[in-house]
Parts: sequence; structure tokens; C-alpha cells
Amino acid sequence: MMQGPSPQLPPLIPFNCGGKWGFCNADREIVIAGEYDWVGFFHAQQGQSLARVRQGKLPQDWRYGVINSDGELCIPLEYANLEPFSCGLAKMRLHGKSLYGYLDHSGRHLTQHEFVTAQSFSEGWAYVCRPVKRRIQEHGFLNTQGEMKLSGVLLFDDAQPFEQGFSVVTHYAARGYFYSYFKPDGQFLKVQRPQQALINLDWFCSASPFRNERALIYGELTGFAIIEPGGLMVADLGFAFEAAYPAREGLIRVKKDSDWGFLDSDGREVIPNMLDYARVRDFSCGLAAFQETPDGPWGFFDRQLNTVVPAKYVEVGDFCQGLASVKCGESYGFINTEGHQVVAPRYSYVGSFENGLALCKQDGSAFYVDAQGFEYQGIQARS
Repeated sequence: MMQGPSPQLPPLIPFNCGGKWGFCNADREIVIAGEYDWVGFFHAQQGQSLARVRQGKLPQDWRYGVINSDGELCIPLEYANLEPFSCGLAKMRLHGKSLYGYLDHSGRHLTQHEFVTAQSFSEGWAYVCRPVKRRIQEHGFLNTQGEMKLSGVLLFDDAQPFEQGFSVVTHYAARGYFYSYFKPDGQFLKVQRPQQALINLDWFCSASPFRNERALIYGELTGFAIIEPGGLMVADLGFAFEAAYPAREGLIRVKKDSDWGFLDSDGREVIPNMLDYARVRDFSCGLAAFQETPDGPWGFFDRQLNTVVPAKYVEVGDFCQGLASVKCGESYGFINTEGHQVVAPRYSYVGSFENGLALCKQDGSAFYVDAQGFEYQGIQARS
């Protein structure tokens, strides 16, 4: 039996009625009538709540716009592409245009359509790429004033959003892809190996973004290492592990001789390499998924290696907001961090929880479900 709505839901909840999307409150009372083919969540922008909406069933017919919490269109439905706002700006592309630009929450264009590649803003910068001449492109970062900075034809070939003061940029070379850490001052981070101050490394075979002032790098000749933003190696792991993965929840997942283990962000052993599982995933909400055999079922263990969820599911997702998706047979549901089933498996598709809601699909219809299995669909206006 379903229970009532979950707490801490957004004031305006997307609902689906007969394929048209609108917004209701937690009491299932319609606030904004269902008249769109898709809606996003409301987010605060410059003192008001705004949500992206879309008309059109097929991609070639999509028309994006933005509404406020009163249901009024603030940005007209005329964009073939409109990404979420970040730093007060959103990537956009009008119909009939092949290049991208940016606009603010009022619909004013910060730039015209001039970029073949454009990312959302992060820490005041957005990676962009624009054509200069035939087969020649300029790569760089746009600031929130619409100025192209930190740019050049040969500086780098691709870039990730800035995180904690660095962007991981990609260099295409004859031998493959290499990565560097790019700073807002236009310089590349140089990494020093302990006791080898004269040897500075700035190109790597792999490089993770900085999280909690730590990043994981791998060099073909140097192996794995954990670095801090100043460029010093916190831990020189070398070739002690055949695989290492960027930290999540402060733990770095490592593999050695087919066994799994975890290190802390300074390279100290937290869980020894003794987990003889076919697959182990990163921790989420204090639990890590495991699979004992390559084709076997999935379960979860905690940091003390206690099996919290026995291996019995065909598939599992990571925990998000305290819930993880699980698949039984051909249907999906959700469990909590104690392993209890909170939403029975009955859906053909489920997404991760966001704002207390997860997008689910059943019988060709898409709708949101809260943490207690309460479905927001089929809501009719009161007569």
C-alpha cells in the first residue's frame, strides 16, 4: 500500500497527465496546468524561480523556453537547445542555427551563435571552441562578461569544466590523448615528484578533477599518484596497483592481482586489497556495490565490510539521496541504505533521485515518483 508524499519535496513538482507536463504541489493540487511535452525542475535564478520547458515530441521539433513559478513564459519557446542555467547563464541554440551561444535568465543574449562547442559555466568560466579558418578552431574559455579568454589554437584540444580552480584539458598527440591541469591565469600545473624537485610533470595519461583538494593522476613512466593543488605529490603510488579510480566519498578504489581495496585521499590503506569479487563499485551513501562473479547478482557492503544488502539483484544503481535503484527480473524499484525495499520493482526504467524525486517509466508513460512510491501522474484539474 502506498503511503503519502515524502517530506522535503520541491514546492512545485512536475507531473504528467496524458503525456502533457505541468506542476503540482505535494497535495497533488495543480499549480501550473499540464501543457508542455517536457518540464525541468524549478531553480532559483536572480531572486526568482525558473524552470525550462519544452514543446515538441521529436528532436527536430523541440522548442525550449523558460517559465516562472506563476507559469508565465520568461523566455519564449524558440530554442532548439537550452541547457540549465549556471553562473546565471545558459547555453542555447536557436532553430536554424548550427552554432551555440549563451543567454541570461531574462533572455538577453550574452553572445551570438559563434561556437561549435560550448559547455555550461562553472566557477565563472565556460569552455568554448569557435571556428577561425577552414579546419582551424580556437579553443578557450568564456567569462561571464562574454569575453573569450585563455584561448589559442594549440593550447589544448578539449577541456572539462573548472573544479576547485582547475580545468582538466585534453591534448591530442600522435601517441594518443594526454591531459593537463589548466589554471585561470592561463598556466598549466606542474607536478613535482618527492625528492625530485627538478623533475616537473605536466602531461599525464589520465587525470581526475580536483575534489577536496586532491586529484589522481597516472603517468606512463611514473604510475599512479595523488596530488594537491600546489602540484606536490601527496602519495606516489607508482605501479603498486594495476588500476585506481578517482576518489568518491574520500576513498580511492584500487585493484591489484584481481583483488579490490580502498585508499583514503592521502594514499593510506583503508580497506586492504582482499576483496575477491568480480566487480566492486565506489562508495555512495556509505555503501559499495559488489558482484561476486561476472554474471552473478549484485549486493552492497559497508566500510566495515559487512554485507548490508545480500547479492540478489540483477542490477543496482548508486545510492543518491539515500536510495538506490535495483532490478528484479525485468522490473526496477528502489531500496534504502538499510537494504529495505521502499519502492516495489514495477517500472521499466528508473533514474536517480533528485530533489526527492526519481523519473520512472511504465507502460510507455514517464512520471516522477517520491521516496515512498507516490506517483505524480494522471492529475486532473478540479472542476
